[in-house]
Amino acid sequence: MYFEYCQEVATDFEKVLESDEEYDVIIYAGENMKVLHAHLFVLRTRSQYFRTGFSKKWAEKKDGKFIFKKPNISYEIFKIILRFIYCGKIDFTNLQSSEVFELLMAVDELSIQTLINCIQEYLIKYKKEFQCSVEILDTFYQHDSFTDLWNFSLRKICEEPEILFNSNKFINLSEHLLEFLLKQDDLNLDEILIWDGLIKWCLAQHSNISHDVKKWDKDNFTTMERTIHRFIPLIRFYGISPEDFNLKVFPYKKLLPDNLINNIFTLHSSNAKVTNEKLNIFNVQSPRKSKDIYDSTLINPQHFAIFSSWIEKENDSHYNARNIPYNFNLLYRASRDGNTAADFHKKCDNKGATIVIAKVTDSEQIVGGYNPLFWNEKCNTNKSTSDSFIFTLTDRTNLQTAKVSYSNGDPNSIQNYSVHGPVFGATDLYENNGSNWCSKSDSISYPKIDEMPIGKFYVDDYEVFQPGNRKSKIENTVKLDTKREYRYNFVIILITQLLNQHQHIHQQIQLHEEDNSVFVMAVDLYVANHILKGLNSKISVMIAEAEAALNSKVEVTELEMILAEEKERDERIMKEFGFWNSNS
Repeated sequence: MYFEYCQEVATDFEKVLESDEEYDVIIYAGENMKVLHAHLFVLRTRSQYFRTGFSKKWAEKKDGKFIFKKPNISYEIFKIILRFIYCGKIDFTNLQSSEVFELLMAVDELSIQTLINCIQEYLIKYKKEFQCSVEILDTFYQHDSFTDLWNFSLRKICEEPEILFNSNKFINLSEHLLEFLLKQDDLNLDEILIWDGLIKWCLAQHSNISHDVKKWDKDNFTTMERTIHRFIPLIRFYGISPEDFNLKVFPYKKLLPDNLINNIFTLHSSNAKVTNEKLNIFNVQSPRKSKDIYDSTLINPQHFAIFSSWIEKENDSHYNARNIPYNFNLLYRASRDGNTAADFHKKCDNKGATIVIAKVTDSEQIVGGYNPLFWNEKCNTNKSTSDSFIFTLTDRTNLQTAKVSYSNGDPNSIQNYSVHGPVFGATDLYENNGSNWCSKSDSISYPKIDEMPIGKFYVDDYEVFQPGNRKSKIENTVKLDTKREYRYNFVIILITQLLNQHQHIHQQIQLHEEDNSVFVMAVDLYVANHILKGLNSKISVMIAEAEAALNSKVEVTELEMILAEEKERDERIMKEFGFWNSNS
């Protein structure tokens, strides 16, 4: 037979505290040094801090009683702590948020770990206002004992960073905490807004510097460069759209590394996939992981961004995780819904366009395909389309390994059979029997992807998503003026590079960074082609390719309108720079 009377013991100890009987410790708490009485045996038994503090070597005694002074902990807070030490009770009901936080700081100093854990749990559950407070965040960041609060707050910030970034106190973040936040891969905020926040923070550190970058002098740029330098590697510049980069980043070009702007303009102007090696880019950070709203156990939003680009036959980076134009709805997961052809058709037939993703067993490779038509086991027919594709990523954690192959329009592009799940091409990629898949080397309907598994292989699981209604294109378009500005800035970068290669041109044009704004706005592709006349054929080809890429960013009618309206002005400018030839 076993009995416990813990509550009775706790109640008796509480009475001992309240009675002041036979106390042998005098505590002076708060700035006013108000007196509290306690018992050495209880304090040393319940707290390592007091066990050490009241050692014979360090303890102060007066009239036979130990003296303990703590001016940085208020009398009211110390009373709460003593009550917990004596009887294990804590009541937050009548405490304000600031008092709870003060209590947390006090028990941390006194190393009462049980109460630290208790207060953390209470703040997480009931005090939402603490989650993104700048002052509180800095405190959590600096205290190892506040692990639960720090992890919770960091997760909330990464999920809803606007709360912090839009706060008036964002500029008060310590540089170490800001650096830590910018390192987070799952900070769920558009990269351009992160850049805006960084500029705002840097400006706040130097109140004497104008918020208008056009008014900065050399000293201002030097000061700001020193402030922002440590954060530049943490910004995912390659995830910023060309328009946003042009409007919000390019004005601060003097703060950025020499090669960064050139590489980004080269990337933005290319319709083809540009590798890091071609751009001479090293240590490029991958895009941040946005909050995963897709119910997938195999892939993340970055993959859906690539799929969206492929569906529209764009390059891999056309969309990113924050501007995905489709709502991908999970129709089927083999491990959840049954891994048979019948299960697949039950969930996916007559649902319109779908994309299939399968993870290859014993690897990080994923394979799959896009059917722009529909599945229907009752048809037992083949369909021709040039919009379907198959794909693979040899490493699903590395988006650079993505490869896609579009149908050549073969009559067997999409096949429907009741005994098979998804079938792409005659033998290009298909589900053969549950986890058993097959891809043959003859590649009848789709150009061969070398990295695609050949023959029979097994998959751990596969999922089928339906690209929902396409979101409005308004969010992905920009005004004509923005496009023109982007073209001007690209051309000025290109011309600057060429001038560096052809020093004799400097005799006719003196292009200085300090006063090139007028030239930037004046130069159009029409002018650039004349300027570049006479250069060697290799450079001429490069300009032709750049022009074609840039023209694709503006509708033809718009481009013609620009050239027609500005031809006269362009000719005048060319005359001023000595490039005009009436026979041109």
